[in-house]
Amino acid sequence: MNFTNILGYNLTINGVSAQVVCTQHDYQLGSISIASLVSALANETTQITVSGSWTKDAENHNLTQHPRATSVDVNLVELTINVNGITIQQCEPISVGYIPIT
Repeated sequence: MNFTNILGYNLTINGVSAQVVCTQHDYQLGSISIASLVSALANETTQITVSGSWTKDAENHNLTQHPRATSVDVNLVELTINVNGITIQQCEPISVGYIPIT
């Protein structure tokens, strides 16, 4: 994901985490997070690498609810970002769009 630092000073992104849910069924599929700190220079856009994995229940959900699909529409919920020790929480879901499930 891209993070644009619109402020006039450098930031350190200490953490990013969120739950990944199936948009169609509001079913939790897994979670994402970052593995290490990210520096965001003033007035620049920084790419943040997030990683995650499906739960076993998510695999079963995809097999039963999306049997012939090659991708599933997902939202991020409970997004939490820690920047310079300040925690920001996003209350509204964020649409990611379709991601591969095969």
